[in-house]
Amino acid sequence: MEFGNHAQEETNRLNAAPIEFDAVVVLDDVVALNMEIYKMPALKAGRLRRDLLLILAAPLFLAVVLVAFNLADQTSHRPPLADVFRFVLLEHPGYPLATVGIAVAIVVMQRLLMRPRMRLHFRKAMAQRPDVDKSDPRLPFSAHVIFSEDGIESQTVPHTIRFNWSSLTFWKEKDSRLMLLGDSMQGMCVSLAGLALPMQAAIRALVERKLGKPRLD
Repeated sequence: MEFGNHAQEETNRLNAAPIEFDAVVVLDDVVALNMEIYKMPALKAGRLRRDLLLILAAPLFLAVVLVAFNLADQTSHRPPLADVFRFVLLEHPGYPLATVGIAVAIVVMQRLLMRPRMRLHFRKAMAQRPDVDKSDPRLPFSAHVIFSEDGIESQTVPHTIRFNWSSLTFWKEKDSRLMLLGDSMQGMCVSLAGLALPMQAAIRALVERKLGKPRLD
């Protein structure tokens, strides 16, 4: 009972003041945050439009190729263009279907390779930071994180990142990471791993009070 009271007192103390702690940011944290940004509705809608254009452009490309070959045929036996399209569409429909299939495969591969490509990009970018331990494959660097009534601040050697609560719209928790995101396609990832349970509870309570319930995938 005494332990329970002590834990509650510690949580109340944390709730009444800015919550500060030292954290270690690693490559996986940066990739996880940017994957969440990648999945935001505004960016998802743009990708969907591009994917549909690519799929629709595939049979159009085939049509352009057929027209080009037909016009390049200068012999007297050149068939009418209508007969060429009729031949391809009715007798060999596999050709246009194959072009659409290739376009769909390209779209799927782009989605599957997004995380590895993003990881490679940020690995190169983080390796340029002066505070990164390049001998560690996780590419860790230290940050001092402050949760307050005004917002969130992350202080590192090169710079300080700060978000007011008004600039953030939602949050979610995944794999012991808090993802705090805004409509500006920016956000912050805070790892709760290693923090005492009362501090974790106080952070969640503050974030929920400012941004509401966490968003579920």
